[in-house]
Amino acid sequence: MSLGTDFSKTDSDSQKYSKNILVNSDKTVIQDQINTTYSNSSNSSDISFNAFWSKELFTNFRLMPRYKATVITTKSEKYIYDFDDASEEYNDFNELLSSDSKYVTTTLRPALKLRYQYKELRFEVEGAYTNTYRDYEDELVTARDFKADFDYLTYSGRVRYRDENGYKNISLEYDQNVDLPSVGQLQPVENVSNITHVIVGNPLLKPGISHNARFQYQNNLAYNNINISGNLRAQFIKDKIINSTITDADLNRYTTYSNIDGDYSYTGNVAVSKSYFNRKTNINLNARFNANYKNSLSIQNDVKFTAKTTVLKPSFSFSYSYDNKVDVTTTYSYSQNKSIYDTDAFNDNSYFVQNLDINSNVFFLKNSFLSNRVSYRYNSRVGDEFDGDAVFLNAGLGVELWDNKATLSVVAYDMLGKNNGYRRSVTETYIQDVENKILEQYFMLTFVYKFGSFAGQKMNVQGKNRSGGGRSRGGSRRN
Repeated sequence: MSLGTDFSKTDSDSQKYSKNILVNSDKTVIQDQINTTYSNSSNSSDISFNAFWSKELFTNFRLMPRYKATVITTKSEKYIYDFDDASEEYNDFNELLSSDSKYVTTTLRPALKLRYQYKELRFEVEGAYTNTYRDYEDELVTARDFKADFDYLTYSGRVRYRDENGYKNISLEYDQNVDLPSVGQLQPVENVSNITHVIVGNPLLKPGISHNARFQYQNNLAYNNINISGNLRAQFIKDKIINSTITDADLNRYTTYSNIDGDYSYTGNVAVSKSYFNRKTNINLNARFNANYKNSLSIQNDVKFTAKTTVLKPSFSFSYSYDNKVDVTTTYSYSQNKSIYDTDAFNDNSYFVQNLDINSNVFFLKNSFLSNRVSYRYNSRVGDEFDGDAVFLNAGLGVELWDNKATLSVVAYDMLGKNNGYRRSVTETYIQDVENKILEQYFMLTFVYKFGSFAGQKMNVQGKNRSGGGRSRGGSRRN
């Protein structure tokens, strides 16, 4: 049994300026505002109560009821002031965008789990009833007020096999997840904080329910130093909450929310690893294959369409270490992405991405080491303003001091000056190419000391085992 509380306070100020030129309408709309937000800690709280009981009714059969209650109360004040040209100050109070609200969410969830153990097999079933009540009140705009009550039953089941040595594990599971609509998705009032994207909620939204089935397999063939693992997952969503957007001739967007049926996805992966080792040499081979298929429904400009997305990703890795003097790891991955739409509003999309990483560590002069990382990435289809391929080279030189209790190293990052912050994301409604500002070429000097004990507890000092720690030094930093 447990009782938890959380109290918080947040104050913030921000200023927003936007100028929207509507070419087709031959007019200009300017949004120049200051936003002041206050949150009172005495009225912002999260209180939760959990109770759990476990009773063995007879041999290997256990009854486990659980009860959880949560009350979240948030009181916030947000005041928006528009810029007044006459006074040249931010003193024109915007009541439509401002708020003085109190939001209370109460959730009650009793649940019952049954568990039965028969030799290496374990069977579990659980059922739960959840009631979530929401009460939102706004002192400034009463049209935002709403009360919503959600009641739903969820259930899950699991069958697991584990051999007596723990080498082989097989499980089959089913469960449900519930996606409750948020405050903004429920309020039937226009949100015009962004004049180019007006959003209005839908008070008739229902919770989205996802049904998930999973199969997992893991087998450690210790005698042959082989490990095999894999899993399959299927997901079906009922009443999925989606954005329904209309874009006008001036590219202004108007979005509301709807429930839709028909979303489903399948994912799976399999991995095999093999090790070879003797007194001085250690070799590891790893192969993995991931596959994903997603059927997503959307509504844009009052047109309902489906996006079918397939991702296939094989990957391989090889690692080699010799006598704590040489440590090399190579990884290659290839990802094939394909999206097909059943509407002419969007073009089908297909591209691949491949990555190659080589990490090496060489130890010399007893306690010195040289680390390098070479990384290559290529994207077959990017925007004209972006570089589809990039090569990174990081290098580090260091020394272990005082019987390996301390490490001093200097690392040079992006020695070739080819690093970039490019990323591509693909959804059922758009393809986005983004290049973020990142650190480019730079050097870093680091010093690490391992204490023998901390707060009376012994620390884990590796001593002479260099090969494991070498990969975390200078050239292995991820970008």
